[in-house]
Amino acid sequence: MTASAGVSFNKFLAKIGSDFKKPNGLTVITPQNARGFLNKLTIGKFYGVGKITEKKMIALGIKTGKDLYKISKDFLTNNFGKQGLYLYDVINLNDNRAVNTSRKRKSVSKEITLREDTNDIDVLDKHIEYLSEIVNNICKKNRLYYKTIVLKIKYFNFKQITRCKTLEDYSQDNKIIEKNSKNLIFKANIDKYKVRLIGVGVSNLKDVN
Repeated sequence: MTASAGVSFNKFLAKIGSDFKKPNGLTVITPQNARGFLNKLTIGKFYGVGKITEKKMIALGIKTGKDLYKISKDFLTNNFGKQGLYLYDVINLNDNRAVNTSRKRKSVSKEITLREDTNDIDVLDKHIEYLSEIVNNICKKNRLYYKTIVLKIKYFNFKQITRCKTLEDYSQDNKIIEKNSKNLIFKANIDKYKVRLIGVGVSNLKDVN
């Protein structure tokens, strides 16, 4: 497994750092090197700057963090509104947003990469049974009920699809996940393409904590 991470003294810089050495690297931005790091960053790399904003900024001569640092708050807010104020703050190292460590979970899933590509329905059904039990146990442990079943398939050629089924009512029964996932697999063209990876998940969650 590979992962990238950013470590810094505010949320914006940590996010920029996490994107800097993808897919596998660690970037540490300290108060001492933050200014130099941002100065060299192209404006399109700033978190929150999309393609349209990037084009407008470049047209105004703002191509890098160094250029942005020279621009006044009034100019940025007049031309970019709230986004301009946000960029003025972050380029001046002002970002006091708290890190939220308790996000509400939106889905639960588990997947497995097969040792050999296959379209053998009996083999795939066995994996569905195994994955369904794991997903349901996670939901039970976290006191979560679900209403949507999700089947994920990655073929031998790495093409990936998902198929979903929304239940009439919330459930917390691995047999329900298993039954619906087995039905969904017949909509995945496994007669034509062998499967490399299979995943089972649930979404549309209800927390009963």
